[in-house]
Amino acid sequence: MKVIHIYKTYFPDTQGGLEEAIRQISRYTTNHGVENTLLTVSTHDPAVIEFPEAKIIRCKTSFDVKSTPMSLSFLYNFKKNIAHADILHFHFPWPFGEINFLLCDPSKPSLVTYHSDIVKQKIFKKFYNPFLKMFLRKVDLIIATSEQYLDTSLDLKPFRKKCKIIPLTIDSQRFEESDDALNEIKKEYGKDFFLFVGQLRYYKGLDYLLEAMKSVNRKLIVVGKGSEEKRLRAKAKSLDLNNVVFAGYQDDVYLPAFYKLCRAFVFPSCERSEAFGMSLLEASLFAKPMISTELGTGTSFINKHGETGIVIPPKNIEQLRHALILLSDNDEICKEYGQNARNRFEKVFNSELIGQRYLLAYREILKRHGKSLLSKII
Repeated sequence: MKVIHIYKTYFPDTQGGLEEAIRQISRYTTNHGVENTLLTVSTHDPAVIEFPEAKIIRCKTSFDVKSTPMSLSFLYNFKKNIAHADILHFHFPWPFGEINFLLCDPSKPSLVTYHSDIVKQKIFKKFYNPFLKMFLRKVDLIIATSEQYLDTSLDLKPFRKKCKIIPLTIDSQRFEESDDALNEIKKEYGKDFFLFVGQLRYYKGLDYLLEAMKSVNRKLIVVGKGSEEKRLRAKAKSLDLNNVVFAGYQDDVYLPAFYKLCRAFVFPSCERSEAFGMSLLEASLFAKPMISTELGTGTSFINKHGETGIVIPPKNIEQLRHALILLSDNDEICKEYGQNARNRFEKVFNSELIGQRYLLAYREILKRHGKSLLSKII
């Protein structure tokens, strides 16, 4: 079975949760006989890159409008490659990819993993809405990543009957623990600190976390980089926060050490742009208690209030500070929440389970298009 994934970016150009989600879906299904290809765009030169999980066909970006990269060469490559595909797998949102689908009007079996609503570009969204509805009407299956997101997305509401819930996952084998890395990180940053891991973007809520840390007698380590980094560093300095350390980007050699050494994980996102929260899965894998916010998205699907951690309203500095102090002062609660988080990860988010559900989804839409095609993969 040949599956073409369509999304605007991928490794090594960008490092994010959505890219990791595509990698895990492709990795599992590749191991079960699926031939995965990803069509994407890049500011770098065109290339075909062979990764273990998929063949990446990278088209040169021609221009970018409102975080929507577009490529003239993608138009050609899209038509050329979908001709040989059994299934088209879109990863929403990327309006340019979806409009290509509508223009080509292929009769191919298709599905979309609906990662997030279009949140920030509200004016653009008004113009794009008719095309979005056409796209969602045309695909055979819509996969939402959590029940919470399906319940709160106004765009998905008219199409609820064709939606299926399949959470995202991470590869537990990706985090190989190293004693040398652990000792190095421990020597530089200590242990038993609060930890944030993620790209430093507007919707991560780090302004509120910095304010909350003013009265907390414990260190916070911020791992990640992004467009907000310079401003956040300046804010921490202006607040005289000697207990906040910006550690920058850390690769997979050192990242496990941060999770293993931390006391609890803090994820104070403040907008629905935080549609799932892959870092919460990483914290769960390492059996860490979590503090997150209620956004009506997957963050509250991963972190269950009173079971795996604490869920608070977004942008609420006082409740965030209270949650930080509660976990800072209670070893038993941290231990209980952390163990529950690991148990939930094994039960709900393990990659074998998620991969199997995607294979079943592929077979389901193939069956709708005829048993002869289904026979190729059974």
